[in-house]
Amino acid sequence: MPVKGTPNHAPASKKYFDLTWIDLSRNAVRFDCRDAQNVGTDGAHMAEVVNPQVGAILDRSCQDCHSNHTNWPWYSHIAPVSWIVSKHVSEGREMLDFSEWTNQPGAESERMLICDAVSSGSMPLASYTMIHRKARLSKVDVKLICDWAAAASQPGK
Repeated sequence: MPVKGTPNHAPASKKYFDLTWIDLSRNAVRFDCRDAQNVGTDGAHMAEVVNPQVGAILDRSCQDCHSNHTNWPWYSHIAPVSWIVSKHVSEGREMLDFSEWTNQPGAESERMLICDAVSSGSMPLASYTMIHRKARLSKVDVKLICDWAAAASQPGK
């Protein structure tokens, strides 16, 4: 039996603290994204719904956060990164969900919001393009998106 003051003796409160810390740590590192999942992934890709050239750009640069076709990389399953990624995807889908465009193509105002977001550089997020370099938009990509958006506002389009 350990004697008080020896290295093997630990107060009960310290043991409780250690067990609580282990339990909290285990629960914090969860290996799934429960908040934003790919629900109803039957929807078409944007390249199948709008101008194929513009749709391919939107698929490449926008679908991970703005559709049910999210590609969940390995790091999106480990907290605390999973919380951040899940929140970004949930907010992105709430703001604009391309998965819904197969039933009801986006309105002129939504197209112009997309143009404004890519023209200003606010989309795709810099934190996203830092890791997903293929999602970066060139000036040509932005012009194609904005031309597509502007064409929707013209009569007969």
